[in-house]
Amino acid sequence: MDVARLNFSHQTIDWHRERVAMIRDVSAEAGRPIGILQDLPGPKIRVGNFPDGPVELKVGQEFTLTAGGADGDMCGVSVNQKALIEAVEPGDPILLSDGTIRLRAVHIENDSVVCEVTVGGRLGSHKGVNLPNRALALPSMTEYDREALIAGLDMGVDFVALSFVRSPDDVEIARKVIEEHGRHVPIIAKIEKFEALENLEGIIEAVDAVMVARGDLAVEIPLWDVPQVQKQVIKAANTAAKPVITATQMLLSMVDSPQPARAETSDVANAMYDGTDAVMLSEETAVGSYPVEAVEVMANICVATEKKLCQPGTYRKLPVDRRHLVPDVVATAACMVARHLNATALVVPTRTGSTAIKIGACRPSQPIIAIGTHIETVGRMTLVWGVVPIYGEDLLTHESMLMEAERRAEASGLIKKGDLLVITAGFPVGGPGSTNTVTVKTAGEQLSTINTN
Repeated sequence: MDVARLNFSHQTIDWHRERVAMIRDVSAEAGRPIGILQDLPGPKIRVGNFPDGPVELKVGQEFTLTAGGADGDMCGVSVNQKALIEAVEPGDPILLSDGTIRLRAVHIENDSVVCEVTVGGRLGSHKGVNLPNRALALPSMTEYDREALIAGLDMGVDFVALSFVRSPDDVEIARKVIEEHGRHVPIIAKIEKFEALENLEGIIEAVDAVMVARGDLAVEIPLWDVPQVQKQVIKAANTAAKPVITATQMLLSMVDSPQPARAETSDVANAMYDGTDAVMLSEETAVGSYPVEAVEVMANICVATEKKLCQPGTYRKLPVDRRHLVPDVVATAACMVARHLNATALVVPTRTGSTAIKIGACRPSQPIIAIGTHIETVGRMTLVWGVVPIYGEDLLTHESMLMEAERRAEASGLIKKGDLLVITAGFPVGGPGSTNTVTVKTAGEQLSTINTN
């Protein structure tokens, strides 16, 4: 795997702190970087506690949802957000437990909504509640989100995922907290609300990456619309050269089985054909009986699919609306040069990771060896398609930077003397976002430079 996701909806902050230390130790032992993604819970609406255990709701029975903290029973349960009661209208569908249980609002009484069960099922404590197609007056970040985010920054997480993002403003609130604590951690917007689809372009512009969170998304919009929305979100992220993750129930049957369903293998592969940068496991590794097997199966699907996707000499062309941006054009030019010269690898010295992201967005057939000059940058690049991140020294001259990049790539065993390399970087050295140079070099020989600026 490349990135470990820690779901802060569960367990304590101290528990997660221990897991971060564990992942860092394993990463050091393995001799390769593993990114850490902090997934914040967001303003999730949940039912309260059932002290006597889960209840079995029957079709046609009355069931009441109440604002407050009252314990639940067969007749009703509390919800943690009064905004649900304030927004619901008679006749609205209310979905519980990831949509497996459905209610219909009958009438509202003070701080309660009386419902009829239309699809029954077993309801346990703290299960999720969704009110499709209604905009709720909820904060973008809860107090716990803020506390957990600050703790995550202290732990040194590489990414922060925001749940239930509805607009670019939600992203800016989180970014302000991050900047106030002197960090520049990439923000991932989880696309799982219908409002997010209405504001998709602005959200993608505001964030560093997106996640197609198909679980909650599938209870916000009709289930049959999810495949098309997945393609829409991935395409929009690809166009903006922002990494995109596809997540939820990808190999769900492997929670209980050592082998996936055939349709699940197609689901993973099709997400890759759609253009996703990464695919993610959730229950399969968090609570499943076969976590190692699930990772192995997903990795095998990815390798087999990429052999077909990345034929020699291919790369993705730059979208029309980005053809006036120098770093984007240079990244595409580097891929074109690598293609025509049949280069062994693209080598990318980078301070922030932005050059590696732009190269990855082009989907070249060559491996992208990204030399991060800051340890934080190396962690951020673990999410980027096709990138092998390596730590290297931050040097001050153009030539020394190129030689260091080559030396690090050769030491990693990814290239050898005599291999043809295409190196893209910024000149003068030290200006983030200044990618303007393509260098063609045979490993072990002198430089010959094509400057595209």
